[in-house]
Amino acid sequence: MSKKNYQEQVQNSPYAKNAREIGQRLYSLRREKNLSAGELVAQIESIQRDGDKQVKLSKTQYSRFENGTAFMNSEIMLALCDFYHIPADFLLYGKETLDYNVRYLTKNKETLIVAFESLAKYLRNIQ
Repeated sequence: MSKKNYQEQVQNSPYAKNAREIGQRLYSLRREKNLSAGELVAQIESIQRDGDKQVKLSKTQYSRFENGTAFMNSEIMLALCDFYHIPADFLLYGKETLDYNVRYLTKNKETLIVAFESLAKYLRNIQ
């Protein structure tokens, strides 16, 4: 399939709006970490090399996900969820499930600290 045909397929898909919303969440998550798209991809690749998982992701491909002009496969989605420490529910729908958060947070001390820092940041913003 040509690039033009793929772009038309994405734009005409009933899920085009969802792709744009997912892209906005990806963009926000990346900006929270103060990373460029290239830095993010490099970090994901370095994590992938250390583990058993091997997911191919390019800067251009990631940018297309953020722009909502491409759909990602489940492997990439799971790698991004692992990298950002978020459940797929959040990436897909903008919602988090409490069960996932509790199980994930209790895995290690670092993630618990990040969660409390995020909660404190959120609470400061709602005042």
